[in-house]
Amino acid sequence: MIEDFRSRERDSREGLLDPQFGEPISKDEIKEILKQMSNGKVEGPDQIPLEVWKCLGEEGLKWIAELLNVIFRAVEMPRE
Repeated sequence: MIEDFRSRERDSREGLLDPQFGEPISKDEIKEILKQMSNGKVEGPDQIPLEVWKCLGEEGLKWIAELLNVIFRAVEMPRE
């Protein structure tokens, strides 16, 4: 699945990335945002507790950052 994201990211960089949006989302940025969020709450319609996102580790954060950047650049949610 990561390969699919990377392929879409490559495609989006070639034509759909709008320079006004700035730098890509980093895993460190996601980590800092998660630290600021309160435990014990469900965030979003997926009903996944925040604690799950906080336990992803470095590889999980990297995966989420790649996914968010593909969505952001392509302006389209992947089917997967």
